[in-house]
Amino acid sequence: IAIDPSGGDIIGLALPKYLKQLNVLDDPFVILESNPGRTYIAQSGLIGQNGVDNSGRAIYQSVSNSYRLQDDEESVSVDLITSPSPDISVTKRYTFFRNTYLIDLEFLIENRSPSTWQANAYGQIKRSTFDDPSDAGGLARTFLGFVATSEEDPYIKIDFDDIDDSSETIERSGGWIGFSQHYFISAWIPSSNEINRFTTRKIDDGSYLGEFTGSAFIVPPQSSGSHNIP
Repeated sequence: IAIDPSGGDIIGLALPKYLKQLNVLDDPFVILESNPGRTYIAQSGLIGQNGVDNSGRAIYQSVSNSYRLQDDEESVSVDLITSPSPDISVTKRYTFFRNTYLIDLEFLIENRSPSTWQANAYGQIKRSTFDDPSDAGGLARTFLGFVATSEEDPYIKIDFDDIDDSSETIERSGGWIGFSQHYFISAWIPSSNEINRFTTRKIDDGSYLGEFTGSAFIVPPQSSGSHNIP
């Protein structure tokens, strides 16, 4: 996994147990990537009243530039820290677990100011229109596009042409949104205990976004708080 300090986004993800070519052991199947002509990344952050991503992406720092799950560990956390002001500190914490591809994301806020702090967490899957890898090698093509759920339909398929015609927004308790490509789905699954807004849209650089925005959460003055995206 590769994480960009600008925004703390996941911009690279490969699966060593799934090889791109059967007989090439050091060539894992790549899902997320950020290369010329090929963008497929997982973005996330904080917007709203005091969001650190309101006017450009937050720049994070970490105590190390490399992390690895050790043999005696069941999980490892990666803390990315930014301080938009002297009295506010935001930690974006990814937690990775052994034997699963699920990743926890948590925002931890230290509010040393005399005012209430408030923001909304969001997550985005950004994908440009490069070809589906399942088109190669004569394989049967799988669905390429965004997928989501609503109260009426548990599995909604939204391809690029649908988004060209119009953006779509769903608001519901819980829910999820993802992108389907070559037998794998990458998805954001926000809290099931709050109202989330899910949207698909096309942006100025020609890429497409599937995103959620969560309900606002607050941290009182002179206190700390957190918001988890399990």
